[in-house]
Amino acid sequence: MARRKKREFTTFSLSFLDIMSCGFGAVILVYLIMNHAIVEESAELNENVLSEVSLLEEDVTEGEEGLVRLRNTLSELDQKMAEAQGLATRIAEDRRAWTLKVSRPNCWH
Repeated sequence: MARRKKREFTTFSLSFLDIMSCGFGAVILVYLIMNHAIVEESAELNENVLSEVSLLEEDVTEGEEGLVRLRNTLSELDQKMAEAQGLATRIAEDRRAWTLKVSRPNCWH
């Protein structure tokens, strides 16, 4: 009778190692693709955020300039109002004096 050759039992056969290396390669490939996509997306987001920040800074600068103009206008109006109140007081005094002068009949002679 012919003897059968006994094969040695190996836990890791060549096909198992092939499958493991293909799986590992696939994981690395997916990681590289995802990492590249994240880097590009974050760069685009950073660019958008920076442009928004610069627009907001311009708005703040314009607002501050407007605030300065309004404060200057307010101080000018306060000054004009003080002048107008002074004139109103002087007119009221002149009117009172004229009324007193007109009400006295002996002042004309």
